[in-house]
Amino acid sequence: MTSTDNLSFEHRRSIERPSAAQYSAQSQAPGAVATIAEAVFEASKASPRMGVYVLDREMRLTYATATAAEMMFRSGETDVVGRSLSSVMSPKYAAGFADRMGVDGMQVERLIWGGWQILSQCRFVNDHSEILRVCVVQRFGGLVPDLWNGLLVMPAPVADFGPLDCLSDRELEMTAFIGMGMTVKEIAEHVHRSAKTVENHRISIGRKLGISDRLQIALLAYNAGLKPEDAGLKRVRRVA
Repeated sequence: MTSTDNLSFEHRRSIERPSAAQYSAQSQAPGAVATIAEAVFEASKASPRMGVYVLDREMRLTYATATAAEMMFRSGETDVVGRSLSSVMSPKYAAGFADRMGVDGMQVERLIWGGWQILSQCRFVNDHSEILRVCVVQRFGGLVPDLWNGLLVMPAPVADFGPLDCLSDRELEMTAFIGMGMTVKEIAEHVHRSAKTVENHRISIGRKLGISDRLQIALLAYNAGLKPEDAGLKRVRRVA
């Protein structure tokens, strides 16, 4: 399954081109932001899974595309402008965000949010004496390597597993192995457990998720880009 296959599994939104005036109306500092948002919009036509949001030095949102607002904040773009990052996401995620993302945009953060894997990259922009942080976010299914287009990929310290949150840590680990295409026998050998124990975990996973098809379980793991080590992430829930 390739990254482009993920498009068929997620709701596609028709993209309406915003005008420069709309950019200016939605941003407190529209100059550089409008230019960057325009460039991101052009890219988003090729990838409907891409969005952008902008933070000021106090970590307040000054701009967000509809895709970013829905993906990250579960809200409309006009509902989040002017609010702090901690008020629209989990405070535990917002804490330390600036330090994690750095200043040069030379690393990518991998976040599982609402059961989807999201890759984020942020850069500082100096716009009319206002220092802004422009963040580009993209949903991506499947396993992500440690280097993404030459950039270091760092895991977020927390995760919202969405529909997978009902699973125990051990079941999350097993779900990740299922998503990787491993058989019951292969999983059993890898975790040094009996095949029957692994099969019992699989049955429990299906019962909790309300699905019995192994492929459906694998699809949920694929959407989340789930890795076995993700089971150890601190669990949070997105702000409604």
